[in-house]
Amino acid sequence: MSELRDGVMKRGRTWSYVIRVEDPETAEGKPGWVSGFATEDEAEAARDEARQRSAWQALSVASAQRGKRSAHGEHSAWQALSV
Repeated sequence: MSELRDGVMKRGRTWSYVIRVEDPETAEGKPGWVSGFATEDEAEAARDEARQRSAWQALSVASAQRGKRSAHGEHSAWQALSV
């Protein structure tokens, strides 16, 4: 087995990546593995996309929570991004 480098490694014949995924029941971060990529570059690109998607989801949740308080004059994260 090869060495894990920045969340990407070769496992057998294919490449895999790992990212932190929050368990909805416990709110703990756990590793989530995705494998089956033919090249290291494909695995890195998929990992980067998953990280970006995860960041947007976290921002969306924070925005929804802040939106409840927006009546007090606070702006949501989405409003800040749209400027």
